[in-house]
Amino acid sequence: MKIENKEIKGIIFDIDGTLIDSCGIWGEVDIRFFAKRNMEIPKDYQEAIGHIGLDKAADYTINRFNLNEKKEDIIKEWKDGVLELYANEVVLKPHVKDFLLLLKEQNIPFCAATANDEDCYKKCLERNGIFDLFDFILEVNHFKDGKDKPTIYIEAAKKLGVEIEKCVVFEDLLMALNTACKAGFVTCAVYDATCKEESGKKEVADFYIKDYQEIIDKIN
Repeated sequence: MKIENKEIKGIIFDIDGTLIDSCGIWGEVDIRFFAKRNMEIPKDYQEAIGHIGLDKAADYTINRFNLNEKKEDIIKEWKDGVLELYANEVVLKPHVKDFLLLLKEQNIPFCAATANDEDCYKKCLERNGIFDLFDFILEVNHFKDGKDKPTIYIEAAKKLGVEIEKCVVFEDLLMALNTACKAGFVTCAVYDATCKEESGKKEVADFYIKDYQEIIDKIN
């Protein structure tokens, strides 16, 4: 398969903000978390924890704010705050399912690499009819590095059996796009309304889309 002039043999998708319209949920959970403790949420907090997974995010939060709380309790509070929304309300980005079905038709393997936990994303992907389409899903929590390092992307490409330079990484965060670009992946930035880095994403990525129909139209 070719996307414009680039030969593509495999694809790695982020989930939150890339395949599903969910990033605002985590922001609301963070606001409630800090309000419950009579604290204001720092402006840099969501960017700091958005790519490192729940386990590392809880450690970061405890250490930064000197919280006398157990990591397990914080993670449970976060999960309880989002599970119902993921299970019942979060929807796909426009034309995501159309694109995934097209990849299946063309025998292009694809997976997901996420900083989220299966408890959150699985019910959402199942309800939206795409969970079983993925070859596999990797979670940042199972790696020593977050998405500031290419470890999870490199492992995903290996499992897909494709060369890095012929593998596209779809992401909504500038930091993650930079990581994938520097590692040699083709990249596609996905617009997200909660992101304030759209101009930077356009500069870094090979492709930039607001709707997956745009990438479908580039396939030749």
